[in-house]
Amino acid sequence: MLRAAVLRESPLCLACKDHGRLVAAGVVDHVVPLKDGGARFDRANLQPLCVSCHNRKTARETAGRR
Repeated sequence: MLRAAVLRESPLCLACKDHGRLVAAGVVDHVVPLKDGGARFDRANLQPLCVSCHNRKTARETAGRR
């Protein structure tokens, strides 16, 4: 339900939007990952991203933990 609400409220990828591109979001991402103490259901910790941006962000976070 929360995922659907976030995407309804903000249907565009925030990362793409920051670069002047309008791309539909398909993933609701935790700004601060749960593994790093981010709040699971806090709306302020959720952002809409497209799959490509989400995958890039996750890869950076994973690499940073190594």
